[in-house]
Amino acid sequence: MKKRSYGLRAVLLTAGLILAALICASCAGGGGRQPGEEETPAAGTYEIYTVDLAGGLGEPYEYVSEETEPLRIAEELVEQMTLEPEATGHISAIPEDVGIPSVSISGSAVQLAFGGDYGAMDPVREILSRAAIVETLTQVQGVSFVVFTVDGEPLKDANGQPVGYMQASDIIGSVSAAGDVITMEMTLRFWDAEAEELVPESREVSFASHTSPETAAVRALVGGPEDEGLLPVLPADTTIFSVQVRDRICYVNLGSEFTDEAPDLPVYVPINALVLTLLDLDGIDSVQILVNGSSSVLFRDLIPLDQVFSGAVDESAYLTEVEGA
Repeated sequence: MKKRSYGLRAVLLTAGLILAALICASCAGGGGRQPGEEETPAAGTYEIYTVDLAGGLGEPYEYVSEETEPLRIAEELVEQMTLEPEATGHISAIPEDVGIPSVSISGSAVQLAFGGDYGAMDPVREILSRAAIVETLTQVQGVSFVVFTVDGEPLKDANGQPVGYMQASDIIGSVSAAGDVITMEMTLRFWDAEAEELVPESREVSFASHTSPETAAVRALVGGPEDEGLLPVLPADTTIFSVQVRDRICYVNLGSEFTDEAPDLPVYVPINALVLTLLDLDGIDSVQILVNGSSSVLFRDLIPLDQVFSGAVDESAYLTEVEGA
């Protein structure tokens, strides 16, 4: 069993056991690091998060890196997360049999490419490992997100939907059973080509307890319909940066795939599918859509996204514009 190297000046914190739960930050009203938020430890000092065998995140230990390049720091932190901690009852964030992933940085995201052994992990262990990894790597300056791939494919959740970009603010609070799975009846919207309209598809959606219902709903939309007679409304590779609710407004931040790879459907369909699906959830009165963090976008050169949608967009107005173009 590998141990931490004191030559790397890693020391344990004397703080008490941290009990952590994996729940959506937006549901808790605070906590967690936000993208771009500064860290308080001294430069070069990082907390290496571990997994508690009782369930939850174990207490982190301090590690000092002399590297200055973000990629080199991320690689070093990943290696540290494979080493078994000395604290009793704690294990490494990355199991030894999973191996060290390939590490790269693109923009503000660290990308971890794992081999197939990662997908063989126990589901509870995987959720806790992922939480520890995200908490550790988002301390690196300029890093706000962590993206996971397994054998070259995006890591998927219990529903088979891509987990997408994860940030530290997704992981806060206290936990007793981090691996709990929630199942909720949701009404999603997909396109009926024969009727030429959006139709509801009610189904049970399962998601990990650290994921919010609104995030699960958007992931399910990206995943497409179960009914073979319906068509997808969002590109299958749409990046979901974040889905957060504040003051009963749901802010959905998607990647450029949402605009660049929109399905060949009437222009209003993807927006209405998102809005109507989210409005069905408790606590949401309106929806704001962002692309790469910006609302200053004309969706397919027609629909401005710098507005809050409280219902379906007026499709007739955009149909008229398309016909007159």
